[in-house]
Amino acid sequence: VDVSGQRLDAEDPEHPVVVWTSVDVTERHRLTEELARQAHLDTLTGIPNRRALEKEFEKAMARAKRHDYLLAVVMMDLDHFKQVNDTHGHAAGDQVLRVIGQRLQSALRCTDFVARLGGDEFILLIEDCKDLDQISTVLDKVGQSVREPISLDNDGIVSLDLSCGVCLYPAVDAESPNALL
Repeated sequence: VDVSGQRLDAEDPEHPVVVWTSVDVTERHRLTEELARQAHLDTLTGIPNRRALEKEFEKAMARAKRHDYLLAVVMMDLDHFKQVNDTHGHAAGDQVLRVIGQRLQSALRCTDFVARLGGDEFILLIEDCKDLDQISTVLDKVGQSVREPISLDNDGIVSLDLSCGVCLYPAVDAESPNALL
């Protein structure tokens, strides 16, 4: 509740008149929180978006440097995704992106991060790795989850693969997220 008071000029200065106003702002606060949430989530998949990635990326780099571990920055896209839209329609393509978003979140560890850049492009931040074998294990799990067939609402089934590029920080001499991307 927002409460405000306004003193009114009264004829009797010893007994001023104050008008109090109270307004229920529950709905305004709910909408503000919802807008803040939406500003950092991809509206289609419900996973973090580019804006959320920008906030998380620098923190992940700082953690990697501070704790002396590798941060794998993975740029991933879905192979032949355009064919899904062309063959099954855009609604099916949207469904596939939602499923892939959920699968990516499930395949990653709780210390890792996934964001959708747009289209069929995703960024993975794989943290807390001491060697390439740990990164490879996570990427194998990601690959398996993406390759699982997806049953569409229109009774179709699609299978996709992925392509990705990996950059390791601090092995790469870059001091900004953009340089790593």
